[in-house]
Amino acid sequence: MTSLYDTLGRPLSYHGEHQQSTSVPLSDTAGSTAVLGRGGYGSGELSRTDSEYQDEPSNVAGSLAGPSSAADRPSKAQSSLIDPFPLSGPRDDTVSLPSTAVSGSVVPSHHTESRQLAPGRGTIITTDTSSVERDTDETRPVGAGSSESSTTVRPASSDKYLDTNETGNGNEKGNTQDLGELSEKQLRQAGMIATTTAGAGMAARGMLAQSGQREPRGWQEVEVEPKYHLFHPAIRKQRHLAIKKGAILFLFITLLLWACLSFFWGSTYLLENNFHRLTVNYISFDTDPESFLTPAITTAANAQNALPGSEAHMTWIVKDPADYPDGLQDVYMDIKAQRCWAAVVVNANATTAWRNALQTGDSSYDPTGAVGVYYSSARFYQVTLLYVDAILKQNLQTPLSTARGNAYKSFVTTAQSNTTALTLAQAVPQAIGSVFGYTIFDYPNIGNNQWGSAAPMEASLIYFVIFAFYIAMFGGIGRNKSGLTAKLTLPAMLGLRVGWPLIAYFIMSLWQTCVVAAFKVPLTNVLGSGGFPALWMLNYVTIISGGFAMETVLAIVGPPFLPFFLMPWIIINITSSFFPIELMPVFYRFLRWTPFINNIMAYKIIAFGTDLTHRIGLHFGIIFGVIGVELIGFPAAVIYERWKTDKAKIQQLKQKAENETRAENA
Repeated sequence: MTSLYDTLGRPLSYHGEHQQSTSVPLSDTAGSTAVLGRGGYGSGELSRTDSEYQDEPSNVAGSLAGPSSAADRPSKAQSSLIDPFPLSGPRDDTVSLPSTAVSGSVVPSHHTESRQLAPGRGTIITTDTSSVERDTDETRPVGAGSSESSTTVRPASSDKYLDTNETGNGNEKGNTQDLGELSEKQLRQAGMIATTTAGAGMAARGMLAQSGQREPRGWQEVEVEPKYHLFHPAIRKQRHLAIKKGAILFLFITLLLWACLSFFWGSTYLLENNFHRLTVNYISFDTDPESFLTPAITTAANAQNALPGSEAHMTWIVKDPADYPDGLQDVYMDIKAQRCWAAVVVNANATTAWRNALQTGDSSYDPTGAVGVYYSSARFYQVTLLYVDAILKQNLQTPLSTARGNAYKSFVTTAQSNTTALTLAQAVPQAIGSVFGYTIFDYPNIGNNQWGSAAPMEASLIYFVIFAFYIAMFGGIGRNKSGLTAKLTLPAMLGLRVGWPLIAYFIMSLWQTCVVAAFKVPLTNVLGSGGFPALWMLNYVTIISGGFAMETVLAIVGPPFLPFFLMPWIIINITSSFFPIELMPVFYRFLRWTPFINNIMAYKIIAFGTDLTHRIGLHFGIIFGVIGVELIGFPAAVIYERWKTDKAKIQQLKQKAENETRAENA
């Protein structure tokens, strides 16, 4: 038995290529000819003979039956087939469909269809008038009997109206079948009102459109813009525009690179020429009137102060021992309070201890106990260990050599009149060989197992700015994509722009503090159990000060230009903390107000006690001052952003209205 698909032609959802612009004549034995327009399903001339009509079975359940005789076949006027989907322009078409014999009964049908393209979005209005008469005894004339008139508005294929059936599956309105597919019932109905295979397919398409479903897949044309190679003449204008914009961007990046890197390297370019700004306190507690060390070191200190600034040297300040009633404890407080970078102390009885060792043969004499050198490497280990330590050792070589020579002359003079002096001196060879030396006291310092604490003093704060950049950038993208930017009021927008970063910064600063503690940074030496929360809050306010600057600039210049602020902001902050500001040119003094340097100075107090404890509040206060300035500028920037956005929308609407007016006038 022939299937319905074999009789009616291929289904409408057939995935093969549709004919784009092919007119195929269809003819039958009565001489009628139909032209399938754009999208027709025929590929050649189709003709049917009387024998073909007679050979077709009349069983509706299995196949479609044609007329039993030539008289029953449709006339030329009745079998005119047209494209049911005109591409453009209003048109009135009439389709007369032939009568069909079903199960021995003749069912004459008259189908008149008038369709035109309605105004609007490509809507097709179809007026369908048909009458079907059934009689078991005789065949009624065509057009007699009851009639049914209906008007259907079929939306264009681009308009999709989805409905939900009882099972929750989304289908197009009016049908639960898959889009573009015909059921067996629809195919039978199509065959009952059309005698030719192509006519059945076209009628089925018309029924599909009237039932609210979309047109078959592949019906709409899709034009792909042609592609060209890079130097094709057709894209000359676009190529020149891209080169122009790329050149401007490259020039801007070049200028930014020169400015940022010059700013950073300029801070260290004359580093050694500024070492005279680092001070050394010199205190002599040796009260012996015939001291060998005090005059020698004093002379060397004055010689260092007389050097020009172009030579690397430190400034020595000779202190009165009366200013240090507690002795070495007061010297240590000078280092801790950062009143000086180093201190050189001639210990009490340094000369007397040497003489007593020679006179008594005391083998326990230690020449290095004569002079003490004090500094704190934790204050700025990049400077203290690399420069201060080396300069002090070099400065002490000459005065110690002078003191040894004078002491040796004194011993030789005494030995000439005292024969036992040489015998006793043999028991104290260090008193003859070294005579005087020095001991370095580095406190507070960074222990051998604590060098993980060096990272927060240098590059770790860069990640604060980078993370703040991510939060600002992706926060702005999220607001724009979600539509909140256009829908929130100004107070609500300010609350969101301030509240969201504060929550994110709070959590991120906690993670950073946990990483510091995990690498054995000593957070309990100074503040005890309060060291961890103190460092957490310090990191929190630091990332706020760095992040609110990002949010402010984002509101002013927008996401495309925010990265150009990221580099200068990082360079400015890292420059302030890489070397002491005392060693930089005067131009860089403003860096004392940047967040990084104050974070690092407070961190060193919490971890190592490099300064007086109460000065932690000073550094917190400076960072809060930076945040206060940003909170003044940030709302102004958001107001400017809202004004700029509204102005752009108004101009866009005006331009659209002008374009529509020009189109109407044209």
